[in-house]
Amino acid sequence: FKECETAVVVEDPLSAMKVRQALFPEQNVSVVCLYGSHISPAMAWDIGRARKVILALDNDAFGKAVRFKQQYENVVWRESEVWKLNQDLKYESEERIQEALHGKVDFTSRPVEQVALRVSEGDPS
Repeated sequence: FKECETAVVVEDPLSAMKVRQALFPEQNVSVVCLYGSHISPAMAWDIGRARKVILALDNDAFGKAVRFKQQYENVVWRESEVWKLNQDLKYESEERIQEALHGKVDFTSRPVEQVALRVSEGDPS
């Protein structure tokens, strides 16, 4: 894993390929495929070489992603955010992935600020 500005963490190879395709030719973004939804402490340290970590796990693992953020941010990761997905990223449009990376949209019908507020208050729904 190389040092980069942003690391987008996904569960499966097809989502990883979709994100990489959507973000090409941005050179300072890496995509990490977990092949599941677990992040070990060693993996967290490796992912932490990025300045910002985006956890884009599948919808059923949203609570787990929030716990990873709470566990590793400011300890291993400098900055992180969790994307709440309605569907796997492999089914999202490249344009929507690009907009989400730049903070313009969220993947739910709620505004980005509302989702961030609920997570910071401990409500991962």
